[in-house]
Amino acid sequence: ADIMADKLFGPQAGSDLRAEWHQIMSASDPRGVAAALGAMRDRTESQSLLPDVRIPTLVVVGIDDVITPVDTARAMHENIPGARLEIVPGAGHMVPVEQPDRFAQVLTRFLESLPG
Repeated sequence: ADIMADKLFGPQAGSDLRAEWHQIMSASDPRGVAAALGAMRDRTESQSLLPDVRIPTLVVVGIDDVITPVDTARAMHENIPGARLEIVPGAGHMVPVEQPDRFAQVLTRFLESLPG
């Protein structure tokens, strides 16, 4: 939790938000955390599948994301046909938590652009 709290948020995130998420992570069952880490470690490569994605796709990344940096999100966007990329200022990895209003605007705009 100590390490992740610093990685999840951009530098502008307040100490209250960081403390809240530190508490959430600290309360997680260690077995669940270990299983999630193992699943991430053992997952198969999927980058090569991106050109085959044929559904509307929105890639959202915080400008200060150190877990999935902007360059990585940009590469995903460039490899998914027709994908839209939104880079959100004032956010790290937890865009919906750090910038909920901005995230809602981005998501709403994307959803409204889809054929009805």
